[in-house]
Amino acid sequence: MPLSGKPAPTSLQVGSEAYFIYNNVLQKAKIVSTSTEVTNPNSDSSGVTKTIYHLEGFSRPFESEYLFSSYQLLLTYQSTLVGILIDFPGLTPSDPLE
Repeated sequence: MPLSGKPAPTSLQVGSEAYFIYNNVLQKAKIVSTSTEVTNPNSDSSGVTKTIYHLEGFSRPFESEYLFSSYQLLLTYQSTLVGILIDFPGLTPSDPLE
């Protein structure tokens, strides 16, 4: 079955800066190129699109879910993750994670 639909445009474009965490350090780098991978894991007409970014100064590619268009969006994302971990029902900081 052929895939249907088109890839959605992203907020990150070639030439713009992306904010991300790399080796536990906040980073900012210019996007030099992008590529798109489309897979069909369910063997039907609904494909899964993954956007890959190549950043200036980094040899490895980055997936879109790890990049943010502003420093503030990155901080908001990190704060949300920390809040979820803190508010996880039944989990206290002294509980071992198994």
